[in-house]
Amino acid sequence: MARTDSDDVRRHQEAARDRVVWVLTHRFAGRQRAMARATGISQATLSRAARGQFSVSHEVVEALAALPGINPDWARVGVGDPLLPPTAGTLPFALGVLPGPPADHARLLTGERHPVAAAHDRPTRYLYRVPDGCPLGADRGLALKVGDLLLLDADRDVWAGRLDHLIGAVFGVCVRRPGGPVYLLGVLRRKGGLFVDLCPGELWPGRAVPSDDPAGPAESEKPVVRRRINPRLLNIGKEAAAATAPTADDPVADATADPVAEPSAGTSPAVAPDAPLFQWDDLVALRVYTLRPGP
Repeated sequence: MARTDSDDVRRHQEAARDRVVWVLTHRFAGRQRAMARATGISQATLSRAARGQFSVSHEVVEALAALPGINPDWARVGVGDPLLPPTAGTLPFALGVLPGPPADHARLLTGERHPVAAAHDRPTRYLYRVPDGCPLGADRGLALKVGDLLLLDADRDVWAGRLDHLIGAVFGVCVRRPGGPVYLLGVLRRKGGLFVDLCPGELWPGRAVPSDDPAGPAESEKPVVRRRINPRLLNIGKEAAAATAPTADDPVADATADPVAEPSAGTSPAVAPDAPLFQWDDLVALRVYTLRPGP
């Protein structure tokens, strides 16, 4: 048994060393000094690897896995192709509205990517496919269909100080609940103030992405819910918004809100006067473009 275990360890080390040499040969054209600078692996270690004379440490494997363009699964255990497919000119698909930029929430991405124009290729952007049953499809003003790809941007600078000019825009919105925040789509409206009409995720199960709770929103959520926006945030930027966000001790938080008008027939219900105000950080994405895949 000891001999078998020893043979397994030897084979594992040889395979890991071969991967180091592959990266040295194919990524750095055999230039040990260049690979040492890029990875932090000493040149002496790379020289011994090229001669088959060293055991690969965990630190060396992780340095390979961290190299841009290298498949981390291949670097660690030899699974898959050595190189990741190129991502330039593409954006990732998300399972739902993300709390922030896609790179910070990799577990909420599908692993798929879709080509986009160079002007839309930004690290803060991602795609979300409009699912069957999404309430946004019933809004004629949005002209959305099932399967459309919403290009969402998580960069708050895109809408900083412009909310008053983005009426009718689709936003990703954080809804804060006792069990943790849930991230949903919403449409910015103006009626007796500024509101977001939320489209809860249970209308298409699994599409509302919570930060921690995979169960998603409560089943008791109404089909469309209106939440008002703190009017202090309409025409100010991020820094000012953070400085003026009301706190629990701020008695004027609700007093400064615009009066709520009763909606006309066929519109969303009016928000309750004591409904919580959205704050700056509750808007997490803006739909900047819609892609419609061909038949």
